[in-house]
Amino acid sequence: MNAVDARTGRCQHCAQIRPLFEHEGELEFWGYDPADAAWLCARDYSAREQAIENDRPFHINRNIRPFGEQTEEAAR
Repeated sequence: MNAVDARTGRCQHCAQIRPLFEHEGELEFWGYDPADAAWLCARDYSAREQAIENDRPFHINRNIRPFGEQTEEAAR
């Protein structure tokens, strides 16, 4: 995570508008799965890292478009 890489948008976990960072997901033997990537705020980026480290689930809301028009209904 690098502050230069931050873009303002809606977090795909908490649905709040914040600076976002692209999280590539869990590193597998063959590399990263592009479908596992998510745009997360700093707090949720750290939480996802910890969830991966502890082998715990972490919900990503794929209905949220981080940088597009977003209705409140889709953000829930």
